[in-house]
Parts: sequence; C-alpha cells; structure tokens
Amino acid sequence: MPQLVALLRAVNVGAANRITVDELRGIFASLGLESVTTYLQSGNVVFTAKSGTQDSVKREIERALTRRFRNEMTAVLRTRTQLQAVVKDSPFKKRIPEGALPYITFLDNRAPAPAVGVTPKGDLEIVRATPSEIFTFGLKVKGHYGNPNAYLERVLKTKATTRNWNVVQALAKADA
Repeated sequence: MPQLVALLRAVNVGAANRITVDELRGIFASLGLESVTTYLQSGNVVFTAKSGTQDSVKREIERALTRRFRNEMTAVLRTRTQLQAVVKDSPFKKRIPEGALPYITFLDNRAPAPAVGVTPKGDLEIVRATPSEIFTFGLKVKGHYGNPNAYLERVLKTKATTRNWNVVQALAKADA
C-alpha cells in the first residue's frame, strides 16, 4: 500500500481533544501501521500500512481514536500521490489575494461541489470545488476570518477537515 496521510478532524484543536504526538504515534503503531510520523500538532499523521485497504485502515484508525477520546472521530485519508496532485492542480499557485488565507478542505465522503464564489456571510470565497476537496480563501470580515470547515460541513452534509495551504504543501513533499 502506498504511503498514506491521515488528516484527523478535531484532534489537538480544542482542550477536549488534546493528545501528545508521542501518544498519537503510539496509537497508529499499535494498529500495525509503520513508519509513523506526525507533522505539526494539528492531527497530521504520515504512515504506511502493510495490509488492508485504505477504507479498512481508515475504520481502524477511527475506532482507535474514538476509544481514546470517547467521542466519534474522523480520519480523512489521502495517499501522498493524491496530496501531490492536489498541490500540483491548486488554484493557489496562480493567485492569493492580499489578506486572504488559502485553505483546502478535505471531504470524508465525496459530495456535490458547492458553487464557486463568495459565501453569503462574505467571509469565505470558494475558489475551486471537486467532489473530494474544496479550495477556499478565508476572508476577514468584522475582524475575523471565515471557517471553511464549519460552513462546508453544514452545506455539504459530510464530515471534513481543513488545512492551510502551507501545511498541505509540506505534507505532499516526499520528506514530510
């Protein structure tokens, strides 16, 4: 199986879901996953799996994290190759408006793409949408930037996790 990246939803973000990187690596290793490394303290885990399908590995990770947190957890998996394609085809390479924050939201399940354009609150601009990733700019409105994850989960009715452009680029590199 190719090298995988687990983009964990709501891990290390709030006080309720804190976990040390050593414990996180330990959970993945206890599942028989190999070459486990973490990137930043924001729920990004790079690893390889000797057996199983991507879906079965995802389910095992989610079960282990759900047991640890006693709360349903979501792991969005992408291969390193898939992340490299996301970076290669990103609209952010062409344009990032001054003051905008570029984000990529990774959907847990494929969903109909939302309309491209500025959202009703004016705090997000959807730049490109595919059935599995949404590229947005967080825009500052009344001193705060838009939250693409909350908006897209509500509109698309699927779980998702969002990363900033710099993190996605780093995860796509071979040595991350």
